[in-house]
Amino acid sequence: MGVRKSKNGGRVMSVDKRICLAAVLLTASCLVLGGCGQPRHIESLSQGSAASVMPDGQSSGVDGVSSAPLPARAADVPKEPIPAQPSDMEIDDAALRSHLAGMQWLDGDRGYAWERTGGGFRLYRTEDGGEEWRDATPPGTPAFSGGLDAGRAVYFFDSMHGWICLAPDEDPTLVFRTDDGGRTWTESKLPVRTEPTAMQFVTPTKGWLMTSADAAMGRVEKTLYVTDDGGLSWKPSAESSYAGESKGLLPEREAVTGMHFIDAKNGWLAFGSHDPAPVLYRTKDGGEAWSKIPIEPASDVRYGAGGPEFPGGQTRFGYTLVYRNEGADRRRLDAYVTDDGGDSWSFKPWNLEGAASFADLRHGWGWRNGELMATADGGSSWNAIPAGPTLRKMLRKFPVPKSLQFTGARDGWLLLGENGEGETALLRSRDGGMTWIASS
Repeated sequence: MGVRKSKNGGRVMSVDKRICLAAVLLTASCLVLGGCGQPRHIESLSQGSAASVMPDGQSSGVDGVSSAPLPARAADVPKEPIPAQPSDMEIDDAALRSHLAGMQWLDGDRGYAWERTGGGFRLYRTEDGGEEWRDATPPGTPAFSGGLDAGRAVYFFDSMHGWICLAPDEDPTLVFRTDDGGRTWTESKLPVRTEPTAMQFVTPTKGWLMTSADAAMGRVEKTLYVTDDGGLSWKPSAESSYAGESKGLLPEREAVTGMHFIDAKNGWLAFGSHDPAPVLYRTKDGGEAWSKIPIEPASDVRYGAGGPEFPGGQTRFGYTLVYRNEGADRRRLDAYVTDDGGDSWSFKPWNLEGAASFADLRHGWGWRNGELMATADGGSSWNAIPAGPTLRKMLRKFPVPKSLQFTGARDGWLLLGENGEGETALLRSRDGGMTWIASS
C-alpha cells in the first residue's frame, strides 16, 4: 500500500479495494487529572513535520474550527520538540489487516479506526466513507496493555473532539485530547497507572472516565472521574476500594462493563456479574451518587454482556445485552430493554450472537447462526438479510463479527475477523445491510 495526496493536498492512504481493509484507526485523546501538571500541546502529525510544544498553549485551527487557548507555565514546557510519528509512512497490506482494535463512526462518511502495532497503536481518520484515510496518530504513544474498544479507551464526541486514554506498561496513564480531528493533540498524565474501562462525553467539555486497578481478593478498585473543561482537569466523582469505605456507593466486587450518560445528570453503569439479570447502577446527579436498579431476573440468563446503550440520541429507548448459555462454548445474546428512560427494564429474547447495533429505537442489526439479522420494530422480530457475494466471500475467511455499527437506517460498518487477534476486514453498507463492499 502506498501513500498519495488527497484532493486537498494532505497525505492519505489508499488501499486496493480488492484487498479487505483492516484499516485501523485510532481515536481520541483523553484526560487530565487535576494537580498532575499542565498539558503539553503537540502539533499536527499530518503536516509531516516534527511536533513541537507551543509555549502559549495555542493550537492551529482546522476546517474552520480553532482550539481554545490552553494555560501553560514555562516550567511545564519541554525545551525540545516532541517528535511526531511520520504521516507518510508506508504500511503494507498485511500489517493493515492485523491487530484491528476498533472503530467509531460519526455518520456515513466521517469516522475513525485504529490498530494495535507492536504494543502501540495507529489512528486513522476518513471523511469520505473510507475511500481515503489520513493518519491521525498522536505522537509519542508508548507501548501499553489493555483494551482499545470504542467507548473504553477511545471516544469521539464528534468529528473534531476526541480523547484517548492509554495505560503504559509501567508509567502513569497517559491522556491525549484533540479538538481539531486529530491534527493536533495535547498530552497529559494521570498520577498513577490505572486502566481505562469506560469513557463518554455529552458535550465537548463535559465527560466521564471510569478507571480500575488490578483485582485483589475478588474485589475491583474503581474510580470515576468527571471533567467540565474538556479533559484539561479531572476530579474523582465516585469510587469503590477494598482499602476503605466506598464513595458514591459503587459495588466493590464487580468489574465495570459499560457506561452511558444521556445528559449531564443522568447516567448508567453496567457491571459484570453471574447474576441472572444485569447489574445496573444509575445516577441522577452527574455521577456523585449511584443506586442499583431493581431488575427482574430471567432464569436462563447467565451474566451481563455490556453496558447500556441509548442509540441515536435516544433518551427513553435503551438496551443492555446479556449472555445466555446454550451448551458447551455456545452463547446467545439477549437484551433487557427500557422504553421509559431507564426507570424499568424488561427481558427480550433477541437470540443473537456476536455484535449488535441499533441506529434508532426501531432499526437494529445483529447476527444469528452466521447470518446478518435486522429488525424494524425495536427487536420484537428479527429477519435474516441474505448475504451477497462480497459478504459471503469475506465470511469464509473472516467468520467472526468483531464490531457492527450503523449510524442510520442505511449507513453501516462491519468489522470481521478471526477468533482471537489476527487479520480483519472492514466492510461498508449504504442500503441497510443488503449489500456490502470492502472499505478501500
